[in-house]
This record gives sequence, C-alpha cells and structure tokens, in this order.
Amino acid sequence: MGSCTFCDILAGKAPASFVYSDDIVSAFMTIGPVNPGHLLVIPKKHVADLSELDEATGAHLFKVTMQMAQAIRRSGVRCEGVNLFLADGEAAFQDVFHVHMHVFPRIEGDAFKLNADWTVKPAREELDSIAAEIRQAHQSLQQDKVKRASKPKIEFEFIARGLYSPDQIIMHYDPSLRLPTTSYTRAWMDVLWEQELAQAKEQGKRLFDTSLFRFIKATAQADGTLHITVGDTSYKEYVTTRSPRFARVRGQMELGDPLAVCSVIETSDGYILLDQRQGVDVYVGRYHVIGGFFERDLDQPDPFAAIRREIREETGIQASDIRDQYCLAIVYDLATPHAELCFLTRLHIPLQEVLIREPEDDEVKQLQSLQVTSESLRDFILRHHGNISATGEPNLLQYGAWKFGETWFEEMMAALL
Repeated sequence: MGSCTFCDILAGKAPASFVYSDDIVSAFMTIGPVNPGHLLVIPKKHVADLSELDEATGAHLFKVTMQMAQAIRRSGVRCEGVNLFLADGEAAFQDVFHVHMHVFPRIEGDAFKLNADWTVKPAREELDSIAAEIRQAHQSLQQDKVKRASKPKIEFEFIARGLYSPDQIIMHYDPSLRLPTTSYTRAWMDVLWEQELAQAKEQGKRLFDTSLFRFIKATAQADGTLHITVGDTSYKEYVTTRSPRFARVRGQMELGDPLAVCSVIETSDGYILLDQRQGVDVYVGRYHVIGGFFERDLDQPDPFAAIRREIREETGIQASDIRDQYCLAIVYDLATPHAELCFLTRLHIPLQEVLIREPEDDEVKQLQSLQVTSESLRDFILRHHGNISATGEPNLLQYGAWKFGETWFEEMMAALL
C-alpha cells in the first residue's frame, strides 16, 4: 500500500480535528468543507473502496454516520438539512482511496449541487429490465459469498518472491520503530496476556514472552537485493494484538507484527521435512515446515542465523549438514497477522541421517517427510489446503516454483483461488 492521507492522520503523522473515535471508525473535520461542520467518517483499517469493506465495519460506519448527523443538528453549527455522500471510485469523484463518508450540513442556497437531468423518466419496461439485471447480480454475489465460506481461504499474501542468498538480504534495524500504544491499550494488553497465559497453562501449551523483531517493510530492489526494515516488539505484543477483536479494525502498523522465519528442508535423497504442529498456541494440528520467530536476544538482525537456530533446535540438524540455503520469499500471514521469511535449506545428508539426529527441544513431536515430485507436492498442497499453516503453504508453493518452474506455481495458485 502506498501513502494514504487518512492512514497518516490516524497514525498521528498528519493533523486533524477529531470529533469521534472508537476501535473501528474515526470522525474528523474535512479541510475542504461544503459548509462549516462538514466532517468525514472513516474506517480505521485501510479499505480502498466498498468492495473491500466488510459488512460489519460498514454497518458500524453508518451507525456512527447517523450519530454524527444528529450531533451536527444539535450543535450550534448552522444546519437546515444534512447530506450523506460517499464517493466509490474515481468516476464517482473519489479522490482519497480510503473509504470515507461525508456528513455535512446544508443551508438553503449553498453552493453544493448534483448536476443531473432529473426530468428524464425511463419507461417502466426499462426500469424492470435494469432491476432484473441488478437482482441477478445480487443473487450471484450471495452465491459467491456462500462458496467462499465453504472453501478454505488463502490466508497469506506474498510481499516479495525470489532466490536470495545471505548477501542479498539487507537488514535495516531501528529499535525506535515500536508498536504505538496508549495507556488504555497497554492495560487491555496486560489483561488479555494474563488470560492467554492462564489458558495456555490449562491446555498444556507453551507460551512465554520474548523479545522479537517487528516487521516494518520489505522492498525488492532492481539490483536483486531484498531490503527489510525491522523495529522492536515482543511475543506478548504479538499475541495480544493478533486478537481478532483488536486486529480486524486496525492497520498493519498498529499491530505487534513480528517477523518470523520458516524453511522447506530438502534432504540429499529428495525428501522434504514436515511437522504437524502440537503443543503450540497457533495452527495446532496443521502441517507446517520448520520455523519460528526471529528473536532479538538470540539472532541479531540476521535471518539466516535465525532459521539455522530454529532448524537446529527443532531437528538437531547442524550448520555443517547444510549444503546451501536461500530465502525464497517474504509473506504476510493474514490469519494471525505477522510477516515471515520463507527459506529453502538443502542438506547433503539423507532422510535416514536426519531422523537419528537429536533435537534441542521437543516442539516437533514427530518429524514427517514427503518424497518430492511435481505431482506429490501439488497433491499434498491441494489435499491439505486449509490444514497447512498460513506461512508453511506459501513456503511450499515458492519451493515448488523454484524446483518445478513458474508455470507450476501459477497453476497451483489458480487451483487454490
């Protein structure tokens, strides 16, 4: 997403005169009013147009819009009527591509006009025909909604794809780039964290706080390098801000948003390693590749060191067992919001040698494997789509792109979508 004026206002980077704000929407005065009292109501989460606006947020936005209209009438602002105006699309005069509802008082004889020929009266047959087209389109939309609900969603986005060696990953670390919080959100996070700890203890899951790198942005450069900017966050911030109640109404920069690492590991005899997650706090029971979080206290800002540590801890594979290692992509997990670097780690030892290695921890309960061909990898992903972690799936897909070609990748993405 490029620069957004309204997102800058919500982040405190641009000034505004606020009237109202809650977890979902904000209302503030426009700098180009039709009349004094003209304000805008916007969703806090960046949504470019109505097609991207979820129904719950839309309903709340209109509820607050009604309240703002009533407040304008009750205030001392001159108001003889109220208009609500939402421009959706450039042809409809939308100039800021972040959904916004105009609420403005009207005064008899003011300058606001809608220039249309209101004298045109279509024949009833024409109106019936157009109504039938729109009715059919609405029915189609409802059918699509049912289909989407019954099919597992794509839970990730690719930020960048490639084949990056260690010297092509350029890290930029700024510890001041932290999660912006208020005393209210800090108190809310403290309460939720204690609840999560109690629940994890009751369920026998591992949950503890640790220092992490916070993902800010990643940019693929024309010279073949991938530049990644990170700040500071913690596992506590991640767990509490990924809560759907919190995350669904906020943009990425308002979340803990840690950076994690994962890797497809390919043995010398053509197998890849898989884990069916147990004893963890997300994606329990789903297939995953080997991975974990990019920890500030252990990894410095070196993602290759981070993934080698995770591989050693979870499988017992040592750096000396690794033939070569590349970063294949950086992806964003839409379900439990965070960014993740996806790697390929090729070994010069076979599967049987891997299976006798002693891991340093017990996070992987039973290491599984898949002998890889283009058909076996395709069948595994399609058969288990919806039961593969939101970052493990794109790691497998990008591995397939590297091994079997871009056509294989494009066909897989089409099948999943």
